[in-house]
Amino acid sequence: MTAQLAEKDTGRGASATQFVTFVCGKEVFAVEMTLVQEIIRLPSVVRVPLAPPALEGLINLRGTIIPVVSLQNLFNLESTGQEENRRIIVLNLAQPVGCIVDQVTSVVSVDASKIESIEGLTANIDKKFLKGVIKDTAGFSVIMMLFVESLLASEFAQLTEHAKKESFDTKKTNITGSEHKEGTVHERQLVSFTVAGQDY
Repeated sequence: MTAQLAEKDTGRGASATQFVTFVCGKEVFAVEMTLVQEIIRLPSVVRVPLAPPALEGLINLRGTIIPVVSLQNLFNLESTGQEENRRIIVLNLAQPVGCIVDQVTSVVSVDASKIESIEGLTANIDKKFLKGVIKDTAGFSVIMMLFVESLLASEFAQLTEHAKKESFDTKKTNITGSEHKEGTVHERQLVSFTVAGQDY
């Protein structure tokens, strides 16, 4: 993981689970540590035309095209963090997906007894994106556990299609260039695309 986070021990029993906690707006969230591939600083993001509002764009992470979601836009939250503290949490799902957050706070080990249902939660967050709440942990009274699979499946199924298409176009361009150089084809095939308002 790129970012080094201090771990806060809130329970080491057999039922304890590790979470990465982070702030977005004035709300505190958590995702299971097992879903986190890495945490990186905010790089250059390529905008995608006609994309849903929460899709910030695409990034190139060591040759892999990854869609990036703005949780601030998704949940209609006002950013309260410093620009230099913003991070992308790369989630290791079937297709890696990045989530932009205002600040990553810590890694916590939470006993199952501290995890409660979302019933009675008053935060203005769509509950279909939450799988539970962690109470009185790491200095926060309530930490909302993101149901990331639901978030991506219901709202952003098209994100992986953007990423796969970009990866396919890149590979196709490379293959076409190699074939032409070796003289194995007599036709030149080109792929056109737009990045930052420029046609290539």
